[in-house]
Amino acid sequence: MNKETELTGRNVTVRWKTSNNNCKIVMYALYYRIIGPTFKEENWSSVKTNDTTYVLQLQYSKAYVIIVSAWNKLGRSNSTEWHLRTAQGKNVQNVVYE
Repeated sequence: MNKETELTGRNVTVRWKTSNNNCKIVMYALYYRIIGPTFKEENWSSVKTNDTTYVLQLQYSKAYVIIVSAWNKLGRSNSTEWHLRTAQGKNVQNVVYE
């Protein structure tokens, strides 16, 4: 799933739904980075959590890609990718993965 949105602020609450397919999920991982227009490749930042909600504090006026993966005893799941752009403001955008 690939979605794009523009935020009115710089913080985003990422929420996702999950199914464990009869194999217990041990961790979720969020990977995010700034994308274009830059002359250098931005490094990925990552967050590990056991919850299905996480608040990212991002920079103003930047484009980001966010990837969410689940981990179980078999390894990493297929990832879900989200593209967004932050702007100045005070509102918080909620992102829901299904």
